[in-house]
Amino acid sequence: MFRLSKSLTALLVLIFVCATPISARSLFEVGIGLSGVYDTSSSAEEGFFAGMGNGKQWTIGIGVNTRFSFLDLAVVALMPYGETEETFSLLSTLSVSVPLVTDSLYVSVGTGLTTDFLYPEAGETKINGLDASSVSFEDVLYSSPIHLKFGLDVLIGSAKIGLFYLMNSISDLKSIGEPGGWTEILRSSKHDKIGLAIQLGLF
Repeated sequence: MFRLSKSLTALLVLIFVCATPISARSLFEVGIGLSGVYDTSSSAEEGFFAGMGNGKQWTIGIGVNTRFSFLDLAVVALMPYGETEETFSLLSTLSVSVPLVTDSLYVSVGTGLTTDFLYPEAGETKINGLDASSVSFEDVLYSSPIHLKFGLDVLIGSAKIGLFYLMNSISDLKSIGEPGGWTEILRSSKHDKIGLAIQLGLF
């Protein structure tokens, strides 16, 4: 275990040393972003892009982003849409972003958690289907489904335009801790999303 930890640390240091010189981007950045997000879940039987003309399957995401070298942490709130007018989702994603061909085109791969909030007209607010008054932060953390995110970004000065695909897994942190649970992380819950994001670096 100790050797594995040392090897992982050495690998991260090597990636950091190699990635920094080939990128003209600043080492640290904080930004805000706006996304147009298409939910494919209602079109699963008809085809992946079948519902793109249906406004009920689109929503807007508003988020903040913090980047340190090649590591990118983003928190995005997806506004209510379609038949879920009282629900919004919070996506927390940690990604690795590296230049592809030039310093203007980047590819990113990441993972994170999707947390759903429901505000009914009557009754108690629910978080991931659980009553808000009965759950702790740890409960929320472990019950939030895991997602995988893949993106392609183009840099234009301090702005970034990106296309991304987000796969919602059937797994959460609780289930992957169970025997064999980690094997389900690549199984989609059929609520995958694709989107176009515009981000502006503030400092």
